[in-house]
Amino acid sequence: CSASSGCGTGILANYFDHYTVFNKPVQSGIAVGDFVTLEISSSELFSRAFMLYIFPILALFMGSYMGMRLFPATELWQISFGIFGFISALLLTKYFVK
Repeated sequence: CSASSGCGTGILANYFDHYTVFNKPVQSGIAVGDFVTLEISSSELFSRAFMLYIFPILALFMGSYMGMRLFPATELWQISFGIFGFISALLLTKYFVK
């Protein structure tokens, strides 16, 4: 993202690798140095965006809710369950989204 100072994705990109390797079969007639266009379906884009952005937040809220229902006397359990849910969602996302 060229507008890294004004774009949340660009800011996050500074903390990760700046390249991605795709291992896909190629059509004949493509040589090293040629530019290629990669396409992604809208359903795949939606599911990945959901897994990266929405799923961890939902897991945070669900974990907090479970902590509140199981241990209503203290907020420490609610916070702990929320953090556990969030971290679990991040690990699941890292494992399943490649």
